[in-house]
Amino acid sequence: MADEVATTAMQPGTWNTGPALTMTLEMASQAADALEDLADRATVFARIGRLLYGAGDESGATRYLSLGLTAARNIADEGTRAHALAGIAETQAASGDRDAGLTTVAEAVARLPATEGDKSRASALGAIAKAQAAAGDMDGALTSADGIEDELDRQLVLSHIAWLWAAEGRFGDALSSACAMAWFDRRAHCLASIAGMQGRAGDSAGAAQSIGEALEVAGRIEDETERALSLVEVWRVQAELEDVAGAARTMAQALSVAELIEEGSDRVLVLGLIGRNQKNLGVASDAPQTVARALGVALEIRDESERVRALRGSRIAGSDRPAGGCVGVDRGSVGGGKGDER
Repeated sequence: MADEVATTAMQPGTWNTGPALTMTLEMASQAADALEDLADRATVFARIGRLLYGAGDESGATRYLSLGLTAARNIADEGTRAHALAGIAETQAASGDRDAGLTTVAEAVARLPATEGDKSRASALGAIAKAQAAAGDMDGALTSADGIEDELDRQLVLSHIAWLWAAEGRFGDALSSACAMAWFDRRAHCLASIAGMQGRAGDSAGAAQSIGEALEVAGRIEDETERALSLVEVWRVQAELEDVAGAARTMAQALSVAELIEEGSDRVLVLGLIGRNQKNLGVASDAPQTVARALGVALEIRDESERVRALRGSRIAGSDRPAGGCVGVDRGSVGGGKGDER
């Protein structure tokens, strides 16, 4: 019950000013104190601290982060404790106190379980890497990420680090994180996302260079489905940055690669994606032909259930695929394998 009250209290709709703010704080704080799970208690206090910082109450934020820190330090399990400490550290850094964040994340590193392969250690390492990145410790973040044994988890953490630094305008650091990604498809997507942020920040030359690197990496992907999806992401960013000629070239390349996909259902899904993007990236006149091609390929699929899955997944008549952050291409219904490694 206490955790439900705490969660409800922290909903955006309940976060106001004046008396309502005080009431929300009291309710959330009392609920957090009643939580038996210290990790949950630390999370709620950290959430309160972050919201208070956003509301301009730095002293209040510091007080609640301190309560969260106390709860985290009392967690018995080493991995869970290290993970909770890293979460507090990331919140401290995000709230503007990077020195405190660095101190707390150093404590989290010291509390890491020593056993390699320990699941709680792997989870804590990911949280530590994110906290180090938020606190500005690029070398530490990359070192922690490199220690994550599961390849997918490592790629996701590196993506998060890259996005975080790019959002702060630290494009050199963001690119370093992206280039540390072993899977070409995720690296290409991440480079394209960074290019979009560079362009929006007015760094046209940097954006062009990152686009060039994304295209080069995409060209190294052997799997046609993964390569086409990565090219679509680069094309989307080029169109957003009004690089009409570049976008046209990349769109044509994505279409050519899509036609090389052997699996019919995957080809339908990718062609449907391209058609939806054409409708909204300045080349709507090309969309009907692409959609017709996708439908034609779908009708060639003999297995009825597979054909239905492809048509539903392609969303040919549906809405656009939302632009992603620096987290890799969404493959919920396409392919499923990882990109080629460097």
